[in-house]
Amino acid sequence: MNPTLRTPHGCTANPSGTWTAQQARQLAWSLSERLTPLRFLVHDRDSKFSHVFDEVFRSDGVEIIRTPFRAPQANAFAERWVGTVRRDCLDWILIVAGDSLSRCSASTSTTPTAIGRIERSA
Repeated sequence: MNPTLRTPHGCTANPSGTWTAQQARQLAWSLSERLTPLRFLVHDRDSKFSHVFDEVFRSDGVEIIRTPFRAPQANAFAERWVGTVRRDCLDWILIVAGDSLSRCSASTSTTPTAIGRIERSA
């Protein structure tokens, strides 16, 4: 998730280690075009974040930081985004496919309320 824009980078019904590694590769390709390089990657200790996932970012010089066990406050950006999607989208809209979830999360990230949250948190 991009913490400044609060937008997700990918969506799937059944994420696996292979899927997350491929998403990492695609993200790494797009990160090479950034003016400021990515310095840190924070993720939890889920088994989906394999060594292959970490190696994709380490090869670009990104430091991997794993959050402590059972500490949701350690990854506050992601936890806040998930809470926002639950409150603003999932409580009001019936999601029938991955495409509708992607559209819903994209629209939630760019609403005036979400933009106000970004401005207040800065």
